[in-house]
Amino acid sequence: MKMDFPQVDLPTEVLAWTNVTEDILNIYKQSCRLQACIVAICTEGSMKASINLLDYEIHPNDLITLLPGTIIQFRERTEKVCLCFAGFSAHCAGRINLMKNIGNAYPKLIEQPVVPLNEEVASYLKDYFALLSRASCNENFEMDSELVELSLQTILTSIRYIINFRAKIAVRTAKRKSAGN
Repeated sequence: MKMDFPQVDLPTEVLAWTNVTEDILNIYKQSCRLQACIVAICTEGSMKASINLLDYEIHPNDLITLLPGTIIQFRERTEKVCLCFAGFSAHCAGRINLMKNIGNAYPKLIEQPVVPLNEEVASYLKDYFALLSRASCNENFEMDSELVELSLQTILTSIRYIINFRAKIAVRTAKRKSAGN
């Protein structure tokens, strides 16, 4: 049985906001398949969402990575929720090599699209999203396509480093535990 979901893309090459509330998330109450690439961080509250038909509870400083083709659905907020995000259109995402930027972190990213970050790392990405928000929402400034592509590559490469760093820490912790037994 083939399931068809509404296809969702962004109206511009890049769109970033720092104050995404439940009002905007309600657009995604119905399951849809993203054509765009969206990366978000929960900045306040918690919520439940379905990503690729698996349920997740999202909390402050959780990094949410939604690659093109991802099926998403906003389920509910458990308290007032706010996100910041940077989204890149299907056209933009199609011009870069997603696999090159995500690299060996791809399987882990597909397996775990929601990753908790420490406060410091989350603040760096929030600041970057705020910069993109100021640029993408400024009617007097048009972001060149090359700059948009570089922004997406920077974010995806950062995610690869975050995921690989977390994996190294997990291996070290496991080795210490096994050495202690």
